[in-house]
Amino acid sequence: MKVGDLVKFRQLDPSWGEIGIITEITTTPHTGPAMIVFMTPVLMQCTIPWSRRRTYIKEVISESR
Repeated sequence: MKVGDLVKFRQLDPSWGEIGIITEITTTPHTGPAMIVFMTPVLMQCTIPWSRRRTYIKEVISESR
């Protein structure tokens, strides 16, 4: 997963919408990737922890170049 990818969610509140585009992946110096920041059709910004990405992201629909 990388910035610009369009992803489909699972196990998230329906108010987030079903899909989102990754706008940022925050990192920390000691642990690496920390949070994935999304924009959805409903919300301008929402985040999930990098460590929970397999729980909340069902699939990458379209990869950015």
